[in-house]
Amino acid sequence: MKHTIYLIATLNILIFQYSKVNSQTVVGGNQVKAMDMNTVPYGTISSFGFPEKVVKGSKHLFNDWRIGTLEVESGVIKKIPMNIDVQNGLVEVNTDKGIRTVPTKLVKCLKFGSDESFSQVFANTKQYNGEQVKVFGIFEVLVDNKTTLLKYDYIYVKEGSYNATLDMGNNEVKYIIKSKYFLYEKGNLIEVPVSKKKFLESFAQTDKDKLDAFFKEKGLKLKEQDDLLAVCTYLNEQNIALNLK
Repeated sequence: MKHTIYLIATLNILIFQYSKVNSQTVVGGNQVKAMDMNTVPYGTISSFGFPEKVVKGSKHLFNDWRIGTLEVESGVIKKIPMNIDVQNGLVEVNTDKGIRTVPTKLVKCLKFGSDESFSQVFANTKQYNGEQVKVFGIFEVLVDNKTTLLKYDYIYVKEGSYNATLDMGNNEVKYIIKSKYFLYEKGNLIEVPVSKKKFLESFAQTDKDKLDAFFKEKGLKLKEQDDLLAVCTYLNEQNIALNLK
């Protein structure tokens, strides 16, 4: 309890200091922002007039809070509202004491949905040797079988093209959540390439022919998640293993 009170008090002090710094009075007694201050005697103060930066998209995986179960080394919390901050690698937990965050690198398992039927399951990348491909945090487990299909979400930030000199373009920043997909089998983790030709190189020749025929029959593309789910299901049904020798 004392620890919680101390954290809240510290946060309030930081907020107060931040507000004080950002509302300091400038020359003439006016509180303004984005000011051009001329330092010569009898100089003037004028606004730059730059367009305000517009942020689009979101760094969060979900548009709202999702009820789920969070498991870390120290224990399990069930039926609690959560969201995933993809940009900063955090699980945000909405508690009655406010929003708390847990770094994804400390998460063992994260499940959304009911205890009987979880709609989404996430696991630490360490569980699937994520260091092999230099990814850290959490994977979404799409297929959990002999050959496992994993999804790794990350943020792409698209900056605006505003040119202050010409006063042209937009001052927009857009957050775009993108994904990489991986196959995991017997300790081996490989990224799924967009190219079907490169994908088939991960299998023995006899299996390549079967897979190629399956792709053509179903009209599958490796860019689509539903198609990847179909491919992974086929690999397990046909007992087709990765050939990484």
